[in-house]
Amino acid sequence: MARHGVDFETVKQTALKLLSKGISPSVQRIRESLGTGSNSTIAEHLKVWREQHAAKKVHHLPANLPPELIASFETLWQTAMEHAEKHLTDVKEALENQEEKLQQDKLITDKTIADFKTQTDLLTQKLDEKIYENQTLQTNLAVSTERFQNQADEISTLKQQHELRLKHLSDEKHQVIDEVNKLQTVIVQYKKELLEQAEKQQTVLTGERALQEDSEKRWINLIDQARTETGEQRKRFENTIGKQNIQIEKLQLMLSDLQQKHIAQHSILEEKNIRIAELTDHYNQAQLKHHESIKTIAVLNDRINQSAKRQSKRAACIL
Repeated sequence: MARHGVDFETVKQTALKLLSKGISPSVQRIRESLGTGSNSTIAEHLKVWREQHAAKKVHHLPANLPPELIASFETLWQTAMEHAEKHLTDVKEALENQEEKLQQDKLITDKTIADFKTQTDLLTQKLDEKIYENQTLQTNLAVSTERFQNQADEISTLKQQHELRLKHLSDEKHQVIDEVNKLQTVIVQYKKELLEQAEKQQTVLTGERALQEDSEKRWINLIDQARTETGEQRKRFENTIGKQNIQIEKLQLMLSDLQQKHIAQHSILEEKNIRIAELTDHYNQAQLKHHESIKTIAVLNDRINQSAKRQSKRAACIL
């Protein structure tokens, strides 16, 4: 329900009551006495009443009042009115000062509110920037996490491939070691066979030398018999030389075959040399021993050739 405003008459009667009590009427006091009304409405009615009250004369006294008291009452009333006006002026100045202070406080408050609003806007902007940075960081974190996971998967795959490759190389290494061991066994066997053949050839040469010495003695003592037996002796020499040539050819074929096998095995070892460098020394030792065998065979061949040449010369001399 709407509240009715305070009228002029009510404000007037309230002001007169306050004056009768010796209290200067003001907007706040009238409002406190009435318990209602707005300050602006009461202030307007109070201003009209003061103007009307100032225009009135103070000698509106009862007709039966003795004339000698009128001057006293007028003086008293005039004094009271001066005090009331002075008090009203003081109250008005205080109210104006208070209103000015309130205006200054309002300006300060407005400035504080504006500063607070500016700070709030800055904080809101910074908060938005932080939110955007946080979102960017979360996006980068997700990308980095995915990239890290991909790299971890690649590393795991590479590790597995590396382990498989190492296992394959280890298997190949063991195979190569087995092949080298087999090759060394074959080389040792070939060397043994060459030594046995060289010993046999040396035995044959020794026997042939002994036969040649016996033949020379017999040639000296039985030169005539030798002439008659020249044909048969020539056949025996030819057969012997043929057998020796056959043996030499066999030895040469065996030597060539051994050299070819050695070259083939050497090529295999050279291809595997990158991965089995630790076996190079063993292979070099085997190769050196093989060269010594070749030199031994070459020496034997030279001896065989020299023996054949001597036999040929002796046969030529006999003829």
